[in-house]
Amino acid sequence: MHRAEQWVADIFAASWSLQWGQVYQNGARFMGSLRVACVTTTTWIGSLRNELRMVEENRGDAALLELSDEAVARALGLVRSEGNVLTPTLAGLLLIGKQSALHEHVPAHEVAFQVLRGTDVAVNEFRRWPLLRIHEWLLQSLDVRNEEQELMMGSFRVGVPCYDRRGMREAVNNALIHRDYARLGAIHLQLRWDFALVTNPGGFVSGVRADNLLTATPHPRNPLLADAFKRVGLVERTGRGVSIIYYGQLSNGRPAPSYDRSSETSVAVNLDTRPADMGFVQLAVQGSRALGRSLGVDELLALWQVWREGASDAVALAPIIQQDAARATDTLTRLADAGLLAFKGRVYRLPSETAVKTVKAGDALGAVLEYIQTHGRITRREVMARWDLTAKQAEYWLRQWVQGGELQLVGSGRSAYYTATKVHETPKENRINSELGV
Repeated sequence: MHRAEQWVADIFAASWSLQWGQVYQNGARFMGSLRVACVTTTTWIGSLRNELRMVEENRGDAALLELSDEAVARALGLVRSEGNVLTPTLAGLLLIGKQSALHEHVPAHEVAFQVLRGTDVAVNEFRRWPLLRIHEWLLQSLDVRNEEQELMMGSFRVGVPCYDRRGMREAVNNALIHRDYARLGAIHLQLRWDFALVTNPGGFVSGVRADNLLTATPHPRNPLLADAFKRVGLVERTGRGVSIIYYGQLSNGRPAPSYDRSSETSVAVNLDTRPADMGFVQLAVQGSRALGRSLGVDELLALWQVWREGASDAVALAPIIQQDAARATDTLTRLADAGLLAFKGRVYRLPSETAVKTVKAGDALGAVLEYIQTHGRITRREVMARWDLTAKQAEYWLRQWVQGGELQLVGSGRSAYYTATKVHETPKENRINSELGV
């Protein structure tokens, strides 16, 4: 047995007895200590080597690589000193504990990965592994199913994944770190054709709501787990992981994450995985070039609002970016100064040079079909903005094309979009570039 494994086995070798009085203090849950009832059989085979491998791979706290095994365990909160005795913590058990020990002493811990195709369940796997192993398993399960759309901007290729890896990683981490381990129920990562859903038992922590996630001061339900994940390099070290989830969705041409399914007893984040709006991806790339840096989440939200609705102002934008009207004005003004928006008639719109050149009515269908072939779908708002049509004009033409069997309406209300119902001849690249203004 390697030195690290021998040391951990020596410390975490026992028949465990949870002292719940230590896990609950003053009514507040924290990842407290476990007491060793007797050192008889090995119920742990924790591997510090595995943790240190993850530190290297994820560019975590390099200082951990220079520490002794015992010092690493102390630094990550796997153990605590009680007199002259090192006592394992519940966080340590959850991070690297043996499956049998977790099942016996943390019965609420369970994670499910599911893939649903309509009403059929293609994958339905449940695991009670330690969290670091669970983390790798879930991300690997996502990676093998992650497909890309491709956008060519001249000679520059932009890959647009179905699942933004950084955003999905943060959503998974939030579920593992912030769940209530005293409440029964499994963490679920569920994939459907049009969305991914991550849920965990336990509502938002005090002071955090769905409408202030981007601005609330982060404070984890389980501080030891959060600190260990940060030091290993698995989570955003600034504590702004939610912003990464928003950024990944928007920059890849999809709506912002939705927390509407959350309740007092669970948190659920819904991530849209339908075909990306490649026109918005192009706009976001152009915006980053214009600003000389990556767009901020507030800037992406502002551009998305204008792109989808045709126009916006500070009053409409403020609740979307979860800021006051003054901050919303600053965001819109900054984008206008960069030439990404134009102030027209008390609202902000896309500047005329950003929109696709207007086409004649007789050519509109061909242009729409070419757009759909390139971007996968089109919305009424996009038809209005890109071909300089009124709402009634766009609605009229789209209705005619649906009735004529050229287009198919998918969904309803603001989420509705149109796809082609036939396989049309692929246009030449230079014609696409000319008509779409690429």
